[in-house]
Amino acid sequence: MDKKSKIIITLLVLIILGLITFLVVDKVIVKNSEQKNGDKVSSTSATNSTNESTDNNTTIGDNEGIDITNTQENSDEQNTLKEDKDKEYVYDVEYESNVSKESYKIGNRTLYLKDIKVPYINIKSDDAEKANKEIEDVYKQAIKQYNNGISDETSYVDECSYHYYINDNVLSVVIRWAFGATDVPEDNYYTCNFDLKTGKKLEYSEVYKNAGFDSSNIDSKVESAINTKMKEKSKDMKDENYPEGTNFDTYDKESKDNYKEDVKNNTLKYFLSEDGKLNVVVELSIPAGRGEFPTIIEIYK
Repeated sequence: MDKKSKIIITLLVLIILGLITFLVVDKVIVKNSEQKNGDKVSSTSATNSTNESTDNNTTIGDNEGIDITNTQENSDEQNTLKEDKDKEYVYDVEYESNVSKESYKIGNRTLYLKDIKVPYINIKSDDAEKANKEIEDVYKQAIKQYNNGISDETSYVDECSYHYYINDNVLSVVIRWAFGATDVPEDNYYTCNFDLKTGKKLEYSEVYKNAGFDSSNIDSKVESAINTKMKEKSKDMKDENYPEGTNFDTYDKESKDNYKEDVKNNTLKYFLSEDGKLNVVVELSIPAGRGEFPTIIEIYK
């Protein structure tokens, strides 16, 4: 083989080796690039999942009053209980009002229709349906009082608002409304409690057990809390201020009896507030004005 042929064969071998090297390196680069892109997609997906999880913990502000923080659960099991899956378990509802004015004045105070707020319980159950009808009745009462104020320029809705709390699987709703005219506004309350696993309304015993009490101590704890609250209400009362033949103990006992009667008749109002604290509404007997005042009392362990 002459020298020229050897040179040509050597060049061809080098060219072939170069092409093989290029193809191998290119394949490695493409593979690494795909792996990096795959890692990037997984990282983005994980970030979005984290963000969605964080967004599901919603802080609910107070409804003109106490600051309340509620954690909104979003498990598939619980969402099946919702009538509307795009809304929270409790939200403002607007019923037909049929009023002639959006606001009116009594003295220096302006009353607004928009300040009358009641909740809708977004649970698909017979108990929730019944509760929503009862809540609608509260709204109708408030609108009637509002309309009376427009015509007589004396009546007014001092407040009609609500709060709700979610503790584990317990949803508690409490509505407060107070109507005024020539007398001091009188507080009224409506409460309801639901199991978010079943959609059923919870009885008093179920709620106080959830708060850490039992049948052996609940009544004594409530009576102790009533006694404490009565002392606060009567701290400026002297013995001579009580009607003849009565004293602090007289009214303290009447208040405790009111609680017992409500429990017996299944008419007691109760709810769990923040951190699962048990609250009951008791008609406190006070030797002044109307004599009995519905009062929310927190029960301590």
